[in-house]
Amino acid sequence: MLASRHYLLIPTLFCLLTASALAQESREWTDKGGKKLTGTFVELITKDSKELVKIQGDDGKPYSIPLNVFSEADQQYVKQTVAKQNKPDSPPVKDELDEDRLWTNFQGRSLTARFANMKDGYVYLIRGNKGQPPISFYLLSQDDQDWLRKQLALRGEANKILPREVMERVNPTIHKELDEYMSKLAATSGKSDSSPMQPSNPLPPAGAPYVPPSESTPTSNGGDPNFQSPGGGQPAGMQPGENDLAANDGQPMESTSPETGTESPSFPDRFSSNPAQDVEPGHCPGCRLELPTGYGPGDHCPRCNFFLEEWVQPGTGAPLVAWYQSSTLWYTVGGLLIVLGILAVSAKKFSN
Repeated sequence: MLASRHYLLIPTLFCLLTASALAQESREWTDKGGKKLTGTFVELITKDSKELVKIQGDDGKPYSIPLNVFSEADQQYVKQTVAKQNKPDSPPVKDELDEDRLWTNFQGRSLTARFANMKDGYVYLIRGNKGQPPISFYLLSQDDQDWLRKQLALRGEANKILPREVMERVNPTIHKELDEYMSKLAATSGKSDSSPMQPSNPLPPAGAPYVPPSESTPTSNGGDPNFQSPGGGQPAGMQPGENDLAANDGQPMESTSPETGTESPSFPDRFSSNPAQDVEPGHCPGCRLELPTGYGPGDHCPRCNFFLEEWVQPGTGAPLVAWYQSSTLWYTVGGLLIVLGILAVSAKKFSN
């Protein structure tokens, strides 16, 4: 038993010796004078501003020889060996295919899963510990297709993506839903410019002169004098004549109250063409009270805070008196009584 165990150690020792021999490669060195030395390169050091090559000779002796003594081939060998030794180890490439990511198909439906495998053009995904039904590579969104193609190329497995024609030879209807969806999408995005959102009567070209409508121009009512517009306008026969307009010009409109039958002035419109005709001079249009002296256009009414526009005439009424100025005597007497009361209460507390 013990002997058999020792025999098992022989292959292991053989592998270690082989690796050590490969790591310490012995070669023949030649200087510029033609002298030769057989040994293994150890390291390149700098001493007294000189580069020395340390060599372990096959005769068992160590040698330190200046680098510039060797031939050009040996110098290049030393430089390349030192560069390989000083080269930092490249970090391992992270395989993003082993991580969960958000996958989306051509219809916009998403699924968080990780890539498992790809076979015959189908992508196999795993969500948690549960495998998902395989999906054709071409049924994924364009972003997922580009990402997966790049990741498989890094793995050297780009050939797993089969051409679409090859997959359809096996299953002709595999991409039928995709083709129908893309056809509908193309039809929707390819509508003509004459959509319902655009006006039915576009503007004339920039160079076309404007022609105003004349009496001979046909209208949409077909020349019917009793036509009533959709907005509630009166027929042509009910419009006031020139004499009626002249008679009403300059007079304020009045309305009749249905309850009393009397005429009452209409509500003033501050945005009318002539609002001053309904407000007495020097009065506020809001509260209809006389403005005090000093209040005019650009101010606010001191009573109702109504903004006085330019057409309002300045006030000529009596100036307003503050409440503390109108009854000074009464307020003074009242204040004194309050102070005396407070003093009396305080004196009573201290006496107790």
